[in-house]
Amino acid sequence: MNKSICSLHDQEEEKYICVHPICLKKVDNKLCCIQCYHSNHKNTQLIDHDFKNISELETIASQNYSKLKEHLDHEIQQNIQLRTKIEERLSNTLLSLTTWQNNQKKMFNDITENSTQILIQNIRKADTLMKSQSIDTYIYFYKLNLLENQNQMQAIRDQSMRQLEYQLNQIEIKRDILINQINFIQSEHFLSFAQMNYQIELGNLNNYQIEKCKKHQCQKEVLCIHPNCLQKNPIQLQCLQCITQDSKEHQSEDYIKSIVIVMEGQSQKKELNEELQKNFKYDIKKSVDINLLKINEAQQNYYQNYEKQKENLVLLEQQQLSQFLNPDFPKDFFDHLDQKPFTITKEQINLHYQLLHQDYQNKFQGIFSNQVNDELQFLTELDFNSKKFHQNIINQQKELELCQLKFEELQRTIQSHAFNNKIEQQFSTLNNSISSFHQKLEDNFTNLQSKHNKIQKNNKIQFKI
Repeated sequence: MNKSICSLHDQEEEKYICVHPICLKKVDNKLCCIQCYHSNHKNTQLIDHDFKNISELETIASQNYSKLKEHLDHEIQQNIQLRTKIEERLSNTLLSLTTWQNNQKKMFNDITENSTQILIQNIRKADTLMKSQSIDTYIYFYKLNLLENQNQMQAIRDQSMRQLEYQLNQIEIKRDILINQINFIQSEHFLSFAQMNYQIELGNLNNYQIEKCKKHQCQKEVLCIHPNCLQKNPIQLQCLQCITQDSKEHQSEDYIKSIVIVMEGQSQKKELNEELQKNFKYDIKKSVDINLLKINEAQQNYYQNYEKQKENLVLLEQQQLSQFLNPDFPKDFFDHLDQKPFTITKEQINLHYQLLHQDYQNKFQGIFSNQVNDELQFLTELDFNSKKFHQNIINQQKELELCQLKFEELQRTIQSHAFNNKIEQQFSTLNNSISSFHQKLEDNFTNLQSKHNKIQKNNKIQFKI
């Protein structure tokens, strides 16, 4: 990069930058001289910031760039090795089925080639960016989370290898019926690595510019999480004085929260959601693996029946895991500032995954029920009904919470005013409404359990999940 001299401090070279998230921007980051750096940080604790000169930034960025390129090259080599392994395995196992073998080779070649092309494009983009020698490029590679990138690629590769291994094992076991073999590989997801955008990633708060209140000249960094306030669209941050006036009735009930506290709560919910999602995926995969093995052991006597069951079992896995392609919680808190992160509770997240497990068990048992004539239609209808039931439960819970809030407000009104017939009537009506909601919830859960027991009773073959 060309040297530049500070316009404010003669003879001082601009070669320093703070790479702390608060001091960075998405684009157009600038170097400064040493005096400007200290002047810009005079009101901050320097120990909390990350002071770098251009030489250090360029060195670490170059190292990370080299490691990224090395990893992408390694992924390409793995694709090449995989392609070779597949070709050898298919050739040795399916020598007599030339036409079918060529079709399979073309499919696998296309998959690995498409995946390789994405990786090559990522390398070319990285090369182009490094040749530009811009400060943004150096910052990007300096802050590049290599471990997260590698873990994401490895997760895609592991899932793809899992599908591939089952497919090839089936080929070796059933050479005679290979032409009618079901394809368990999802071409659109197999080795489908994402194209890197090469943009600087900043912290949550830094991505959202906290404004200053024009009226009170202080930061807008609090919000009210009362259900009535959350219904406002869009949800907006306010300064403490404004929100005290606008949500005065909610102040005493601890609904007014600092954005830092809210984000911490959302972070905990996100971690819980990710952990339960991870466990759910593991349980699904483990269950499918065990039962696919059992199906193979019994297949000699029940070939046609089990072939159809296996198809639906893999389809069930794809349906279940496809729910998590779009994350419930955004990577950055302010990407989608809407009602869901505030209205959903940890208990509801736990309930959601309990219902997901129940839903999976119902569908799983249904696959092995001889009374189900059209399994695909059965799964589709059950999936629709279960989602509708889950949403109904959540909606009733939210409505119940609102009723309880109104109930509490009426109680406070009764305590502070004379007890009259109108208030007594409202109190009684609301109390009956809450009781009715409780009964609805019990009826819905009883109904779901009855359906589940009916499916289990119809099964002639029991499988352990």
